[in-house]
Amino acid sequence: MGVLKDETPFLSQRGLARLCSVENAHIGTISSQWNEYPAQPRITKIKELLASRGFFIDAPHIGASDGKRTQYAYPDSLCLAVLEYYAFEAGAN
Repeated sequence: MGVLKDETPFLSQRGLARLCSVENAHIGTISSQWNEYPAQPRITKIKELLASRGFFIDAPHIGASDGKRTQYAYPDSLCLAVLEYYAFEAGAN
């Protein structure tokens, strides 16, 4: 969890995975397959949730570096959409 230089709140990939109670790899898969066509149903739904709030993003994460390492920073708008997906749309899986 942190704030980018442009004051955008974010969660790390691991933090978002913990918040959603899913494996870190599931969030990584969303990132790696974000621009694939045809999109997986979960990615399509997450994009729909974002669009319903007026957000259209090219990439789900931003590479943020503290000088020692780079981590993926997931902006708050995406985090809310992913959390909503896993809370209400993903079902028992």
